[in-house]
Amino acid sequence: MTKSIKECYDIIHTQDIIERNAAMALRAYDCALFGKHIGKFRKNRVSFDNVVTVMKEAGDMLNTELKETSIGGLAKNYRESAGNLGLLHDM
Repeated sequence: MTKSIKECYDIIHTQDIIERNAAMALRAYDCALFGKHIGKFRKNRVSFDNVVTVMKEAGDMLNTELKETSIGGLAKNYRESAGNLGLLHDM
């Protein structure tokens, strides 16, 4: 049984996502270990909670088309190019 180009693309795309997620999980773990050990040598000037609050406020001020979401940012470009190639499922 042969697969269509679209089915092959979906398989490759899924593998890329899995590999990228695994790499980023390892990176996050490395950062957590680094943060845990560096805390012994220096004191943060800004708390993590303050950073998250400010980032949330900045994100709320951004226009939706500028955010990296399923409808904006790179997703918009992907949808346009994939749509032209006929690779998107009907949504």
